[in-house]
Amino acid sequence: MVTQGGRERFSGEMIILAVDTSSRRGSVALSVDQAIAGPIRFGSEDSHLVALSTTIDRLLKERGLTIRDVDRIALVAGPGSFTGLRIGMAFVKGIHAALATEVATMTSLELIAYPLLDNRCLVCSMIDARKSEVYAALYRLGREKPDEGVEVVIPPKAVSPKIFLEALRKTTSSPVLFVGSGALRYRKRIDGCEGVRASFARGDANTASATVLASIAEKLTPLANEEILMLEPFYIRSSDAELKRLKAHRTDERN
Repeated sequence: MVTQGGRERFSGEMIILAVDTSSRRGSVALSVDQAIAGPIRFGSEDSHLVALSTTIDRLLKERGLTIRDVDRIALVAGPGSFTGLRIGMAFVKGIHAALATEVATMTSLELIAYPLLDNRCLVCSMIDARKSEVYAALYRLGREKPDEGVEVVIPPKAVSPKIFLEALRKTTSSPVLFVGSGALRYRKRIDGCEGVRASFARGDANTASATVLASIAEKLTPLANEEILMLEPFYIRSSDAELKRLKAHRTDERN
């Protein structure tokens, strides 16, 4: 037994903090030697900057812990809310810089697919990206090491549902389980797509879960220090501000 952060810990015990700021409401969860606490949800994306830190402090304090006790932070890297992702990533990078805490990441598309993966069907994660587009990817259970992760069949894209469904139809004729806010919004279109054998996840499965992330984070490979320094949110597509800058730059070049 060792003492860390004022708390006695058993050798080999791992404390993992899971952080998700990819959606309008953020959430955090905790894994203490695989016992899960949380999730605690907080605010809108406009309040993530303040709410994230206070929510994490609350969750840790309830377990007699401080941020110094955390061995690894698992972070949802995107896609999702541009503002929320930037805030979450800046917070985690700051904790790593101060305390050398391990950092591991997972995309929101992988996260909602993970609990649904089995040998019976492929899983299509589809998140509403607005502007008549979705963030979407197709996954299956890892063939070589099923217990250790997700195998990508179609990599993440930001496209219209029609374009993604066309790619899906060309890729597989196997049953596909759809999950996510995009699957809910475009269910009729998916159901009506000839050649796609679709079923749909129910209820809370359609939302990324910090609890699921906390439960699987020990299996994730932590990033090297250099990777953490270079870490950026996984946006897939450019933000409105970036698109405006690119448009202005092209206009300047033509002039």
